[in-house]
Amino acid sequence: MFKSYKAEVIPVESDEDGIIIESLEEKLKKYHPKFLYFVTNYNNPTGYSLSKDRRKKIVDIMNEFDLTIIEDDPYIELNYDAPFIKPIKSSGHPNVIYLSSFSKIISPGLRVGYIIAQEDIIRKVMKLKENKDVHTSNLSQFVVREIFKDHLKRI
Repeated sequence: MFKSYKAEVIPVESDEDGIIIESLEEKLKKYHPKFLYFVTNYNNPTGYSLSKDRRKKIVDIMNEFDLTIIEDDPYIELNYDAPFIKPIKSSGHPNVIYLSSFSKIISPGLRVGYIIAQEDIIRKVMKLKENKDVHTSNLSQFVVREIFKDHLKRI
């Protein structure tokens, strides 16, 4: 998707605790990217999740480099026995764009996701999405609403 918008994708080394902080800092100094994109939990294909310590360090790095983070977390609900680690977005930092999906917990064909971000960013994303496909299937949105309607009332 990023390449379709002519973005230069720069990989960062990782291990069983996720992104290696030294590798990230090296790439940030060398390339000065506009944002950092990563899958926080159960990264595909490794299955690794970003450790709690590294999540904290990434928040510090965001401040140091004035960096926006796109935290893609579609697998967060697939945690069955590992200790739960809060998303980076839960730090309250305004430069974190949080993405997730209902397709992993309801049905793979259900292409409904959500974004938690600053209002101006959400407006920009909505315009980009409208240019691509007008809107998400009404039926898919209705299915998600029906499944979660009681939960949403409690919230």
